[in-house]
Amino acid sequence: IVLDLPTAFYVSAVEIEGSKVIGQFPLSDEVGADNFGLVFDLDNPLASCVNDALASLKESGKLAEIENEWLSGYTGAPVISLD
Repeated sequence: IVLDLPTAFYVSAVEIEGSKVIGQFPLSDEVGADNFGLVFDLDNPLASCVNDALASLKESGKLAEIENEWLSGYTGAPVISLD
């Protein structure tokens, strides 16, 4: 099964007994290649609050700190060569 890495770790730990993550594809060299998003109902009043909070975090540099601490680094899954 091919899954995004966080989902793969969850599925292998909780959903499919005896399964394991055997590797991950290399990250793209493109700027902004890894993107994340949040989904809200169209009329959800929290959407603008979250957008404001994210803008503030980005402007202060705190978002980059959070990304470096929690969204990068060693995952335990070897990178699969595409060569």
